[in-house]
Amino acid sequence: MFRRRHFVPAAAAFSLLFLTSCGFHVRINGDEVGKVSKEPPAHLRVADFVIGNPYGLEEIMIAEQGTDTPYLVISDDYDGHCLLMRREVLPERFCFRNGDAIYHTGPAYYPDSTVDRFLHEKFEERFAEPVRSALTESNVEVLTHDAVVYGANTEHPEKEKTEMIRRKCFLLSIAEYGRNNGLHKKDGNKIPELEAYEVQELNWLRSAYFDDDVRVWATSRESYAPEATNAKLYIRPVMTIDGTQEVVAAGEGYRLACDTQSET
Repeated sequence: MFRRRHFVPAAAAFSLLFLTSCGFHVRINGDEVGKVSKEPPAHLRVADFVIGNPYGLEEIMIAEQGTDTPYLVISDDYDGHCLLMRREVLPERFCFRNGDAIYHTGPAYYPDSTVDRFLHEKFEERFAEPVRSALTESNVEVLTHDAVVYGANTEHPEKEKTEMIRRKCFLLSIAEYGRNNGLHKKDGNKIPELEAYEVQELNWLRSAYFDDDVRVWATSRESYAPEATNAKLYIRPVMTIDGTQEVVAAGEGYRLACDTQSET
């Protein structure tokens, strides 16, 4: 039985310039908070939608099993590619790893997890073939199996290492969210402004807890906490794509030009 400890991040501060000239509205979590001065290019690419862009562009619709789903471009240089994050969690919940959470067997090791297997092998099938072809494999930093098992054991400092895996679809790490509380190892670099796009539902990250190998970090708008690997939580996929992929207007929003499943 684990005692759950919640770690509440400090609220992110945002300073926005309000312009009186004609521009485009910026929205964060659906709330209009300002304007930007630049008009978007005539020919849009995925990279133009990165958060903080000067055009007020926010999300791209991508069809999952025929249903248009909003994605945010949270980085335009994740191992040289654009990083897309689903605006909302998937509706189904997952164990991080199915089965009993047994100490010193490494159930918190991400490459062996149920969620990685689903994202790496199954999730991509929800998209049209042209979208799948546009996705790119990237280097994703994870803790090694030994680092997960040994945790903070000072007798084995050589075990506190990371490794790279190749993935198209995966989960973010606690380091990429910038949660620097000393209770995790560094498995990635902070991605700016992510806290503004947190969701209400507690969802898995890919980072093992520092003190043992049977818990993994999870995050939400309200808090973040380590959870047992056999708990059922939501997941919020991210995926990398070529930033030069064309984006076109669709109704009141935008979609990938190559998306043949899109409803708009």
